[in-house]
Amino acid sequence: MRLSAANILKQLSVYPHRGCTTEAEMLAREELMAMLTGEYGVDLKEEGFMAPASPLIFFWIMFSGLALCLLAVEFSPAIPLFGLVIFGGSLFLFFDYRPSPLLWLLSQRMTANLVAEKMPPDSRENPYRPLFIIHANLDSPPVMMHFQHQLILYFPYFIWGLVGLLGMIFLLSVLGFAGLFIPKGVIFTAAVILLLIPLYLSVDYWMQGYSKGMNDNLSGVAAATEVAVRLFRDMPDNLDIRLLLTSGAYMGGAGMQHYLSMHQEELEKRPVSLISLHGIGTGDLSLVRSASPLLPQNFHGSLIRKAYNLSKDGQYGPVAVRDFKAGGLESVIPMRAGVDSLTIVGLSATDPNQSGFYYIPHMQQVTDQLNTIDTQQIENCVTLTEALIRLHGKQSGAK
Repeated sequence: MRLSAANILKQLSVYPHRGCTTEAEMLAREELMAMLTGEYGVDLKEEGFMAPASPLIFFWIMFSGLALCLLAVEFSPAIPLFGLVIFGGSLFLFFDYRPSPLLWLLSQRMTANLVAEKMPPDSRENPYRPLFIIHANLDSPPVMMHFQHQLILYFPYFIWGLVGLLGMIFLLSVLGFAGLFIPKGVIFTAAVILLLIPLYLSVDYWMQGYSKGMNDNLSGVAAATEVAVRLFRDMPDNLDIRLLLTSGAYMGGAGMQHYLSMHQEELEKRPVSLISLHGIGTGDLSLVRSASPLLPQNFHGSLIRKAYNLSKDGQYGPVAVRDFKAGGLESVIPMRAGVDSLTIVGLSATDPNQSGFYYIPHMQQVTDQLNTIDTQQIENCVTLTEALIRLHGKQSGAK
């Protein structure tokens, strides 16, 4: 049986609203395991971990903590500084896709990453053999209004406005230490703004829950699975192949963080490359040159150059090289760990006349439905990704 991306997408579409730790996510993962069980020589496993059900709980605790610490500035100017370090620092780590200890303390429900791997017999005797990881996240995100098409352009301003608000808390603490008068109205207004932020982020989720997650990111899961199966059935030269379908992508990349911590010793020994497929069913296929969860992260490894050279002749459809400023990508986590990483994503311009800002269509929206998906584009992505991995394997062996 051919496990095509279109068939995988159709089978998994009966599990919408796959929020992290939800039953729908678990059922979709079990369906994928059933699909892959018959693949000869493939080692299949779930790597479980505890995660929060939603990032919104984290946001409420962090911003409420900051507000309470700010209101206590009259008792001691050290209290807002304490809140800034603990709560503000945790927010920075979250938005910059770094491990946030307070987020993990809120982890109360079980979820898992799905890992499928095939290694030739001789590679088990060689722990230094190159490994190629094909990644996508399985969980679907909570619906949030600030990712609407009309508002997404202002996402960077939202992030930097938050940084400015944290800077004001620091300034008020300094004024308190200096013994200068701080108007109560200023303190109260800043505290109210801090509490309005999680309210703003939560309203759509309270009304709509999780998105159906068809483009974001069932399209990536279907494409990554087909690529992996193609390679499992005809292994490339000089590479071990591993399919990694993570959970907790919208918890600051919790699933990817867990995976790297579990496999740290192995990944430090051998050359590792990773390609992440995200939201490829709409928009234009794009190779991400840089992503900006908070501070810009540049993807400057060999994979983006190879992918660009492969796609120049147009045989995989239009493929662009673009910067992604409308949020973060999980692939920045392994990239920081020294893994040669690349993300392929479907991007659209917020304004046809403005080429500098691109977003993932239907991301975290109720409009993320199956009928928005372009299956031909997904197949183009599958073919490009397979060709890239085979080329990478040949060039790895030639070194």
